[in-house]
Amino acid sequence: MHQLLRLLYADQQTPPGKLFRFESFDTREIRETVGQLVIGVNGYDLYESLIKLREVKADYAEKDRLYKAAILSLPSPEGLTSVAILNTRLGELNTRKVRITNEIRTVDSIVEEDQAKKFVAERQVMRRRLQKLAGELQGSEQRLSDLEGEQGEINQFIEHLEQQLAALSAAENLSFRLGTIEFQYCPACLKPLSDKQAQHCIVCDEIIDEDKAKSKYFELKVDHELQIRESRQLLTMKAAEVERLESEVRTLRRAYSSTMADFSSRYDVSNSPREAYLAERYKLLGGLEREAEYMEELRATLQRIDELSVQRSTLNDEIALLEAKIKRLEASYMARVAKAMNLVGTIGKRILTKDLKRQEAFENPTAFSINFGDDAMLVDGKMNFAESSNVVLKNTAILSLLLAASYDADFWHPKFLLMDNIEDKGMEEKRSHNYQRILIEESKNAKFPHQIIFTTSMLDPTLEPSGLTVGPHYTRQMKTLANV
Repeated sequence: MHQLLRLLYADQQTPPGKLFRFESFDTREIRETVGQLVIGVNGYDLYESLIKLREVKADYAEKDRLYKAAILSLPSPEGLTSVAILNTRLGELNTRKVRITNEIRTVDSIVEEDQAKKFVAERQVMRRRLQKLAGELQGSEQRLSDLEGEQGEINQFIEHLEQQLAALSAAENLSFRLGTIEFQYCPACLKPLSDKQAQHCIVCDEIIDEDKAKSKYFELKVDHELQIRESRQLLTMKAAEVERLESEVRTLRRAYSSTMADFSSRYDVSNSPREAYLAERYKLLGGLEREAEYMEELRATLQRIDELSVQRSTLNDEIALLEAKIKRLEASYMARVAKAMNLVGTIGKRILTKDLKRQEAFENPTAFSINFGDDAMLVDGKMNFAESSNVVLKNTAILSLLLAASYDADFWHPKFLLMDNIEDKGMEEKRSHNYQRILIEESKNAKFPHQIIFTTSMLDPTLEPSGLTVGPHYTRQMKTLANV
């Protein structure tokens, strides 16, 4: 209510160029909110919808994050993306477990005595396979180590060539800056040297070929650049070879580990075909049980994914509904603002044209507007006038709001106004009297009941007998506190 009263009271302390009564702690948001409330904009639904939309979007973002994280945790190559597929896989695992359990139970009828020789032969074959895999793995690891060493050496060589190339460029630049060295005395015997012909060495009298010297620098630089380029090409080839060998080593390590595990389960703890058969079957059974446990964990993950998917869909629908509602409210908001401010502008222009011809901009304005956020009133886009005209403009703005509410029932203005600055800032008496008559005329023509209270020290004489005044007329002889 306090903020609302700032638009209903025009005092003498607030600068006339300001719409709201002055307050130390004031923000644009407060003024916008008060202005929207006065002109009848229902901002509560819009504000609540925006807050709700922000909360729902945050909730959706969290559910979407959890959903994507759960999706990424699934073993996508296996195609386990639904509970139905998982149930099918679990059924297959149970069938295999039953079959293997039956094989363990009937091992004596499956494994015959004459399989001992076959058992020994298979163990030898697998041992030779392990030895071959170990040899291949060791050879690949050695080649990989050698290649990595060669890469290091090539990098050092390239770094050395680049340093040499930089040194050549620096030497060439220094030679160009210093030029030829002029000797006045022989560096061997210290005797004065006689003048020599141009382009001849002053010491040995040999012909100096500057182009040949420059071309020597050029040849050395080109040679270094070629070596650097070729070394980098070789380094690229080595890197490709290293990448291929790393892949090969990983494959060999997996094959060796798998074969070693298979060999250990079959032959390390088995001395007969029967024991090997049972060890292999128990290993398979243990693997199936572990896989079944893993599938059960996946089932819980998939159920969680289904729940998150439903929640995401529900939240997405709610977001769409809220956004549609906000668009409708914003359209209604804009329509209401346009209608209300158009009425305020029409009334404001009508009042300003009735003012005495003291301000040219007021005589026939094309636009009168109020900007609540900027705390400003504008006439044809301008807001700075003579001080007395600023008082007229301020009074017109708050009066236009009240009168607009007296014509439009959708305004939430209390239809009350207190004006304590009717002729502030040196306004001439004739102009004050004219504005008092305008105010009363507009009040009489208003549609809805309202109340306007204004104070003046220059009362229009024609209003004295009107019955609208309150209290006696005070003068220097008849002071306001005379009877106190």
